[in-house]
Amino acid sequence: MKKNLAFIILLVSVLFSACEDNRMEGMMDDQFYLLKNGDYILKAYRQKSLVDFEVSIYKSGMGTASGEVTFVADESVLSNYNTANGVSYKQLPTDCYTIDNSTVQFDPETVSKKVKITLDVKKVESLQGIGNKQYAIPLKISTTSGISVVADKSELILIPEISGGIRPNSEKLLWSKSLTEMGISGTDHFTASFAVTSSYLFVNSRNADLKYFNKLTGEYVGTIALPFKGSLANFTIANDDKDNLLITNLRNKNDGNPYQQLIYRITGTGDPVEYINSSHIYPNGRKLSIKGDLDGDALIVSTIENSSKFLYWTVRNGQLVSQDPQVFETQPGTIAWNLFGDAMPLGTDISNGFFIAGYGTLPGLGYFDNQGNMVSKYDLKNGELDPAAGFSTQALDLTTFNAATYLAVGTVEGTLYMNGRLLDVTSPQNLSLNPLDSYLLAFRLNKFGCNNNANMTGDIHVKTSGDGQTMEMYVLGTNGSIVATQFDCKSED
Repeated sequence: MKKNLAFIILLVSVLFSACEDNRMEGMMDDQFYLLKNGDYILKAYRQKSLVDFEVSIYKSGMGTASGEVTFVADESVLSNYNTANGVSYKQLPTDCYTIDNSTVQFDPETVSKKVKITLDVKKVESLQGIGNKQYAIPLKISTTSGISVVADKSELILIPEISGGIRPNSEKLLWSKSLTEMGISGTDHFTASFAVTSSYLFVNSRNADLKYFNKLTGEYVGTIALPFKGSLANFTIANDDKDNLLITNLRNKNDGNPYQQLIYRITGTGDPVEYINSSHIYPNGRKLSIKGDLDGDALIVSTIENSSKFLYWTVRNGQLVSQDPQVFETQPGTIAWNLFGDAMPLGTDISNGFFIAGYGTLPGLGYFDNQGNMVSKYDLKNGELDPAAGFSTQALDLTTFNAATYLAVGTVEGTLYMNGRLLDVTSPQNLSLNPLDSYLLAFRLNKFGCNNNANMTGDIHVKTSGDGQTMEMYVLGTNGSIVATQFDCKSED
């Protein structure tokens, strides 16, 4: 009997030992940390008044402790960050943002809580403008409740950047028409340029009078007679920032002898008048660009064939400074083209530099300073415009819309397609960024077909409305179509 009793006692002891609760074994003490830590760029569209940013504070561990967490700006965090990263951000003034609850209470069972930071967009913009990053909010969690904080997950550098320009996802197709639908030949290779004013789109077809259309609908409006028209006479058209047009002839001889450069001006829909009559030795006239207002200050640019040079004329106070052009040459080894090149001034003075694109011996797209040095270069290959694959990037335009600057880039793909895109070059150095990153690539138009565009020509223009609320991008592919896309910058609030 005693033996049985001892056995029963031993059995019960073993059973109780097996049922012992070991769930807490290996569990860590409670600790606080941030789910988002490190640095974070907070982009805010300038048409908004306020922008919210949520931060999650987590508590992990055994879940047995309660505690209080403070989440506040800490100047030492920014100082350490600047030193470690070789930057010099300033601390954003506290009147530019609010933290909805800088002190957070955690019960033992609470796993996470959110803290909302609200940015005053207008105040930040007044401090650092559009597209700049000069200020930061250095945030840190801490506690005196005895619960530890994960050191490498306790700090957040919030860097606000105000973006202007196009309202996200505002693009819409205004119209798309083939040249044939517009009453223009779609097979003769003669329609390679157009121009846009406040009301009209002017389509230049060599050896034909100038047709113009409602720019918002594509409907035919009228025709301007060109007494000088001819295959090489009305070769290229361009518009200024107002309602003025220039049409130039093609000088395609390269024998060292001087030939006439004839450029005609049209104001509104009036008759053309001779504007420039100059004799020089440079073969040019395939591309023409204007930056500024011919009634005020402007630069007129025409690329020179088989070179890395272009001609330019200066306009000041509505007067052409000289009939004779000046020559601008880019840094050797940076860019060179055969027939297809375009240059677009950043401003009305050469000191602002130029965006230049060309296809031929040394194709490329870049921003050049006033000495011809390449400052930034667009990666055509990784931007899916590889010249080796038959892409000819050769048409440019530039505009400022809602405090952002956009470069419109037109590219012909072989003889069958036309491409157009908008690049945000508010900072010209942006051109060297990842070519497909949304920070640079603001919009890409789906390519459209051309009917055997054997000369690989096309054109692109952007135009901002008088009230500054909308912007249009127009793309022409020779022997193909014209496609019009509209964007806006309406308030998001």
